[in-house]
Amino acid sequence: VVSPAPDKEGNVYFADPTAGVIYKSGADGKVSVFKSNAGNAATLRVGAEGRLYASQPPLKRIVSYGPGGDEKVVARNIVADDLALTAKGEIYFVDGTAKAVGYIDAAGKSRVVYHGAGMLRPTALTLSPDQTMLVVADGQNKFNWSFQIAADGSLINGEPFFRVDMPDI
Repeated sequence: VVSPAPDKEGNVYFADPTAGVIYKSGADGKVSVFKSNAGNAATLRVGAEGRLYASQPPLKRIVSYGPGGDEKVVARNIVADDLALTAKGEIYFVDGTAKAVGYIDAAGKSRVVYHGAGMLRPTALTLSPDQTMLVVADGQNKFNWSFQIAADGSLINGEPFFRVDMPDI
């Protein structure tokens, strides 16, 4: 079970990518199947408009689901290991294999906004509370990178900023 994603009503969605099922834990604590045959959904996030977004890496796409489970394809030919959704309906995603950060604008057009040699393997990302910065975790380095978000969604002024130290085992 991966990627818990809460919504405004107190529900929490989580995925079982192997079984291809998305579950919903209601505010009352009852767990039910939200969507079966969910295409090996991995990363889940709830958008500002209330739709549930899911990456489906084997199918190379990102989809969204309405409250009743209706599915809408948001982007194709994209492998997304993690998602960050903006209040404006834009999506940032990481493709660790391609060592890239991608961006999907509110109209659905996608492009790569970072593909540099600085990060060894982008693995996760998050937006700052005011959504002016994007922090990207590097799974093979001690630093997470910080980027300013330009008006067009591009990433600028990226630098290794947050140091992450893990104890030796």
